[in-house]
Amino acid sequence: MYEKDRLILLQKLMASSEPLSSSALAFTLNVSVKTLLKYINQLKDELMENGADILIKRGSGSVLIVYDPDKFNHYVQSLSVGEVNDVGSPENRKKYLLARLITENEYLNLYDLADEIYISPSSLRKDLKELKPTLERYHLTLQHSHSNGYRITGKEKDIRRCLSKEASISGIIDFLPQETSYKSKQLSLIQHVIAESLMNANISITADSCSALSLHILIAINRVETNNIINQEVSEAMRQSLEYKTAIDINRSIEEIFHVSLPEAELCYFAFHINGKKKINADHGSLGEDLPQDAVVFYNLFLRNILKLSKIDLFEDKDLRANLLTHIVPFLHRLENNMQVTQSNLSSIRDEFPFANELAVCGLSFIPRKYGIAVSEEEIMYFTLHIALALERGPEARVKVNIAVISNDISSLFKLIAYRLNKTLADFINLVKLFDAKSLDAEELKKFDVILNATEMNLRFDKPTLKIQPSLSENDLHILRLLLNNLNEKFHLDKLIRPELYLEISASSRQEALMNQIEHIRKSLPLPADFYDSVAARERMGTTEYNNKIAIPHPLNPEQLPNFISICKLKKPVVWNAKPVQIIFLVCINENQALTRIFFDKISKIIQNSHLAFELLETKNYDEFMAKFSQF
Repeated sequence: MYEKDRLILLQKLMASSEPLSSSALAFTLNVSVKTLLKYINQLKDELMENGADILIKRGSGSVLIVYDPDKFNHYVQSLSVGEVNDVGSPENRKKYLLARLITENEYLNLYDLADEIYISPSSLRKDLKELKPTLERYHLTLQHSHSNGYRITGKEKDIRRCLSKEASISGIIDFLPQETSYKSKQLSLIQHVIAESLMNANISITADSCSALSLHILIAINRVETNNIINQEVSEAMRQSLEYKTAIDINRSIEEIFHVSLPEAELCYFAFHINGKKKINADHGSLGEDLPQDAVVFYNLFLRNILKLSKIDLFEDKDLRANLLTHIVPFLHRLENNMQVTQSNLSSIRDEFPFANELAVCGLSFIPRKYGIAVSEEEIMYFTLHIALALERGPEARVKVNIAVISNDISSLFKLIAYRLNKTLADFINLVKLFDAKSLDAEELKKFDVILNATEMNLRFDKPTLKIQPSLSENDLHILRLLLNNLNEKFHLDKLIRPELYLEISASSRQEALMNQIEHIRKSLPLPADFYDSVAARERMGTTEYNNKIAIPHPLNPEQLPNFISICKLKKPVVWNAKPVQIIFLVCINENQALTRIFFDKISKIIQNSHLAFELLETKNYDEFMAKFSQF
């Protein structure tokens, strides 16, 4: 059992006073029940020597019993330390190998490396092979020589970027050789120097950006000491910039502390990083006047794309304009200098606000075409946050309904009812129409969502129906408001998530799952021949996978397409992009974006709660699925 699985399993057991079922725990760890039971027995053996035990109740699940708190707490703390520093697990071995290889200029012998971490040469070859996808992300290569061994090669900028990002993302800094300059105390000193210099220069950046700059300086010091210098052209304009002058000021302090002076090209490179992270100070009135024209153009393209692809107009939101423009200026600098953020503390934003994330992806969809580069998931999350805040300021998401009023009086009473409805419930209502009780048109009534009966007759319809006073009393209005609130989500989503669009299948890949799901939908709805291509195009803009085995694919542009939500449950999860997926919500909504937001708000609850996702997977058919889904 890997250390991370042991910790997750133990944390789940510690967090619950009730027995946890094996199937629920297996879902959390993304393993089979058989593997989960093996893990529990392994953990049980360890715990019995460390002040605790796992009680397995047949039919209920597993529950943690602690009989020696001091001994158990010591065990938990030792696990946490071991997770960081132990190179026994495959994950930590890969961190160690990356750190070891990337800080060496020469080849490292295979057998020497294997001896360092106490594994066989064949196991080491497997670990090295698994390093390749990580290196490819930074355009680096793992070179192999039969006589000399292995080494990592690539441009110095890419090596720096790999060191910086992987130190932040995966923690390889803990595995770097002890003789290097990567020390937490030194990092703290550099951070203090940078913060003070930036404050003196009146340059504002976030605390996270300051930490990133500190790590960049620490890496630069080490690379300079090992004679790995960055190649960066220094223009006269750069020498005159505030960022470059600030970098010189920081370098003076660095020289006093570490007795290392960074060359001009390194300071220029560092100035670029400062420029890419600084915050722009501007107020609503001046925005657009003093900012670079390309930032204003980018802002307009971003919101225009959202409007085009989602029908949501955010151009009138002045707060969004101010916040976006101050973010876009440094973002464009990062984009043009290949310095995008690839590590962020906003990892939960995407799961918490999936609808805002979709809008952000729509807004940024022009970038690959205009700039020839893809936007990182972390950069998208910052735009997602701005959109989420704008949506929170906007009107409440509400689907408007069509109301039919049945009355014996064709004129005056209906006018009174319509007036009172539009005056008090306008936010809920799209259309109000009168029907004569003596000549009801059943087919016409099917087009309405709610029926108000203003007659003395007891009328029954396969629609939410409310009997009202002919004058529509205050009590009638109160009851109707409650009814509309309750219907707002369920009734309209049920119209889109129909039984014939639900399926349970087996698939071995994302492509196979999507193609089978689309063919199933075609049995009920007319879809164009290029529908799959449109869904695949959206996937290329940014993955639609989320936590808890959920994916929400959809076509890039739903205009002229039928409205539907199809649900596909897979018997076993498939790897979507990087995460396992077992429930696919294929969404196509081309009208009434309030409904789209309602759907995504509901889905976000499942994405953030593994228990809810597990309950959906445990359902046996459409009716069970929808009964459970409607409760969330």
